[in-house]
Amino acid sequence: MSERRPRLAPLVMVDSADSLKAPTFDFMLLVVSAIAAALASIEPTTNPASVADAALDPAVVFAVSLYLAMRASSGLASLASSGLLQLYLSYPLGRVGVALALYLSRILLPVLVLVGAPLVVAAAIVPHVIAGAPLAYLEAYGAYVVYLTFLGTLFGLVGVASKNSGTSAVAGLAIYFLYEGVYLLLNVMATARGSYTLHKIAMAMTFYSVVSLKLSSPGVAVSAWQLLFVPGLLVALFIVYLAYMRWRFEPP
Repeated sequence: MSERRPRLAPLVMVDSADSLKAPTFDFMLLVVSAIAAALASIEPTTNPASVADAALDPAVVFAVSLYLAMRASSGLASLASSGLLQLYLSYPLGRVGVALALYLSRILLPVLVLVGAPLVVAAAIVPHVIAGAPLAYLEAYGAYVVYLTFLGTLFGLVGVASKNSGTSAVAGLAIYFLYEGVYLLLNVMATARGSYTLHKIAMAMTFYSVVSLKLSSPGVAVSAWQLLFVPGLLVALFIVYLAYMRWRFEPP
């Protein structure tokens, strides 16, 4: 009779109790939900994509991005510097299994909740709009989740590489503002030069914008590379994160 392999769920639950602990996470959840309620109430919404954009872009996306830059990055770095990560690595899951469990509890789960709660609030305010195309609303939700998970993965990789909570938080914020700076610069250059190509590149950097355009304006052509840009970066960063945790990570 073969021995049962340990499962991820117990470790995910244990670490989630720390990553989602009050009051920080509860306060953030309250803030993004309140912002979504206010914006969904005053913004004109005609389709599910516009409801999601009104509830999330740009205020909630900005708030969640900053939260991930500080919490996902510094949280993973704190695990390493405090010795708790070494304890997790002693769990019979293997390094990749532990890395995956931390990814779920420190990055993916917070993103799912912090993006999902505002959209639930917004849907409760304008249910007649969502009822017309609920699948489109879920697609918009998925687009925001993919974009913020991409940022969270980048910040998490910085955290495990630096192993210092202060350094990783500052580096995460710097990387986020650099990314946003490039996005804004491309938009300014696109407007100044009248370049549709630069505009498409800038839009591709915010994956949810491309999906929102596809959902709200079916007649507008969206390039396949625009839809694949951020998801491709997410997959690449996720592979690098797992590879680093498997072969390169050493306790401080």
